[in-house]
Formats: sequence, structure tokens, C-alpha cells
Amino acid sequence: MRAPVRADVDARLLAGAGRIELGRVIADHDAPPGARCPRCGWPSGGRGQRACPSRMLARAVRDRRAVPAWLVHLVDDVPGAFASTVRVSDEVLRGAEDELDGLFAPLPRQVPTQGGRS
Repeated sequence: MRAPVRADVDARLLAGAGRIELGRVIADHDAPPGARCPRCGWPSGGRGQRACPSRMLARAVRDRRAVPAWLVHLVDDVPGAFASTVRVSDEVLRGAEDELDGLFAPLPRQVPTQGGRS
């Protein structure tokens, strides 16, 4: 299945739909499982297939939640859409901090032991 592009997204979303219009987009792009979206023809609900991109984007904007990962490349095209931030692991962050120049050489890090106090 191909990734959705800007042309697959409802024009109302690209123009910055308000709350009422977002509800209309959601209703217009509602498809029963295993069918195609009645508005744009996107296959939805079948095995391994996702819902219509316009419906998913409208729901994310309306509910003020992050856009699903398979639609994150459209975030800049839809006003109000945002992607979740990726949390950097503590080890990567500590490694980057240890590489910074300082006045003194950094002390060796002590790795906490599991199970008890030392």
C-alpha cells in the first residue's frame, strides 16, 4: 500500500478547517470495514490497511493529539497537526553530555547496580 500524499488529503484540512468542519470531514470520510472511503476512495478497514488519511488527520487535529506515524510526513501541510516528539534515551543523552568540553575531565560514571545498595 502506498503512502498518502498531499493530493490524497481533503482540501478542507489543507485550508485549516475549524472544529465543525473537522467533524464534517470525519463524517464524510467514514467507511465501513473492508470498504473504500466514500469521499476519496482510499481503501480502509481491510487486513493490513489503514483508515482514510483525511479521517485520521481530522481526528488528530480535532482531538489535539499527535498524528499517526504513517501520516507524519503530512504534518506541515495540515494546520493544527503535530507529530509526537521522540524521547532520546538517557544513555544517548549522557554520552552526548560527556563528549562536551569542560574545565575538567569528567569523572567516570557509576552504573547503579540492580537489587540492593552498595
